[in-house]
Amino acid sequence: MSGPRPTLLPRTILSRAALPLALLLLAGGGCVTVERSTRDAEIDRAAVASLEEGRTTLPDVLALLGSPLEVHQHPDGTLVVYRHQHERSFEWSIGISESARVVDLTQTSAELLGNLSYRRRSVHIGEDRLVLLFDRARVLESIGVAWGTDALPQ
Repeated sequence: MSGPRPTLLPRTILSRAALPLALLLLAGGGCVTVERSTRDAEIDRAAVASLEEGRTTLPDVLALLGSPLEVHQHPDGTLVVYRHQHERSFEWSIGISESARVVDLTQTSAELLGNLSYRRRSVHIGEDRLVLLFDRARVLESIGVAWGTDALPQ
């Protein structure tokens, strides 16, 4: 039984990049950049899976996940928030410069410069979120988690 062949880049990226990369090779100038950046500490999924409502305490969570990004006191207890923001971007650009010397009827020469430049950048920003509510005795009451949700830059 055979499945789809794994590729290094998704097919859509390859097909979108084919023309610009061909032009880049013909032109002899250009740039391709791939970046990945993160903000805040990564949330340990295995540690989150081990949390138990009604049993895990706030000190247990702090030992497992470290310091949270936010802590809020509520009438019902304490709200603890962990977030991890990640960004992936892919950028390519092509620049071609040509010059030509032109001589008019009066034998005056002038140099003409022509520039062609194209730049394309795609960015995906995602955010992992973990929100925990502890009762007044600091026992975990409720867990809210979202992995890889779209986020706007702050």
